[in-house]
Amino acid sequence: MLVVKIESQMSQYVCTVQWPRTRKDKLTLHCTLSSSQSDAVFSMLDWHKKCPVVIRSELDSFRCGKLDASSQIWQQLKEAVSRGLKYGTSELLVHWDDNKCTVFFTGLRAAVDQFETEVSQILTSLEGELKKKTQQTSDKYKLKPHQAKLLDLTDFARTSSSAKCTVKMSADEVVFAGEAGEVMTLRMNMLKLLSGVTSMTLGQKSSAFTTVLSKEQMQKRMRETMAKKKLFATYVIQDKDVYVYAFSEREAVEACKVIKAEVVEKRFPVSPDGRACLASSEWHQFESDIAKLGKPSAVCHESFSIVAVTVADEMQALELKVSNFIGRNTVRREFVPMPAGVVDVLQKYAAADVDSILRSLSKHALDVHFVSSSSETGCEIRATSSGITPAVDAVKALEQRVKCKDCVVDTPLHAKYLRSPTARAAVDGIAGRHHVSVKFPEEAKTGVRCSKLPPPRPVCEAMVGRNKTIRLVEGDITQHSADVIVNAANSGLQHGAGVAGDIARVGKIC
Repeated sequence: MLVVKIESQMSQYVCTVQWPRTRKDKLTLHCTLSSSQSDAVFSMLDWHKKCPVVIRSELDSFRCGKLDASSQIWQQLKEAVSRGLKYGTSELLVHWDDNKCTVFFTGLRAAVDQFETEVSQILTSLEGELKKKTQQTSDKYKLKPHQAKLLDLTDFARTSSSAKCTVKMSADEVVFAGEAGEVMTLRMNMLKLLSGVTSMTLGQKSSAFTTVLSKEQMQKRMRETMAKKKLFATYVIQDKDVYVYAFSEREAVEACKVIKAEVVEKRFPVSPDGRACLASSEWHQFESDIAKLGKPSAVCHESFSIVAVTVADEMQALELKVSNFIGRNTVRREFVPMPAGVVDVLQKYAAADVDSILRSLSKHALDVHFVSSSSETGCEIRATSSGITPAVDAVKALEQRVKCKDCVVDTPLHAKYLRSPTARAAVDGIAGRHHVSVKFPEEAKTGVRCSKLPPPRPVCEAMVGRNKTIRLVEGDITQHSADVIVNAANSGLQHGAGVAGDIARVGKIC
């Protein structure tokens, strides 16, 4: 009769079931008959035996379930469910078993069905993403030269490789191989690192500078120096520019300072007369010899200068080699101005002394040429750079030997005597026999003695009658001291060539 009563009550009134917590507890049924009456309460053990129909009917509105997940996505599943799903404990109870990575849930059937559907969708999505990430793949990324060098300095390949993904680098690319998710992560890390690279330039440099900087031993030396200073920086040479790359502006500035301190250059100007050596076979051999030195060194020529480049501690030795080459192979010209009389004496009577100087300095390609013109008088000297100074000193010493015998005649008596053409001719003759040059004041001013031919010199004389002398003179007639020169020719001839022409150009035609 109790069972019939309970079933009748549940069909007519609102009933609440209080489920037992243990098997020893009683199941209690509260039926609300009316608001003015207390609830009818029925409690007993083993309801499932005594009222199976009622219990089955009641339990059909409840449902339990569970979902298993991979440990790799377990935490993500919990976070996604807590963010996206809202459910109350009055309709649904949920338990997350972290040890087994299983979620248990129970409650009203409608709430459980909805919860299970939504969690399954989240789980399927996470499993799909996990599958993509764990799928094996490979990816290649092309690198610029400076990028490859910088990544190598940071040891990116070794520090980034793991069981999930290996990283291999070459001169122009990086290869990622492993799980797709890890490949994508490492690639993004690399791009983020490279995005912060800063560049600076050293400016236009000589070809010798870039040659030295590009040598393998120099690159190794620069890497070691940068490492000692804890600088992650490198450089790339493009044409004649040197570009410095680093992960920050500060490091780039410091790296530029390091390069300029390690690699030094010096310019050696070459005179206009010696520039021909820069295209000679000797120059090409010298370039080759310097390039073969054990230390990183190079030379080149730019703007009429020889540029020498090497490391700082080798510059002194390289400077000596370049100076020796310039001394041996370049030609310089110097002009030593001299009085016309000195030039005359050296031209006429110092040939042996000049030859001695030429022989003693023959290894310096010495050439001595005396100049006597209306614009300048002196000695032009050409020699190699190493021989020009001793050659000039030798010629000047020869000049002083002549100058120390100078004698100026300026007394009134002597001046009156030397006004006579006959007296001057006699003096010239005597001077010639004693290897002496004589200059009269007005000749020095007018430049009469500018001829390349030797001045008139008496060869022989003969006395004819009282106070009469016939003298045979050899030399340039235009330099002869005479009041009048008479050309032995008829008046119909043109004075344009030969002796007549020379006399006409120098003197006055009467």
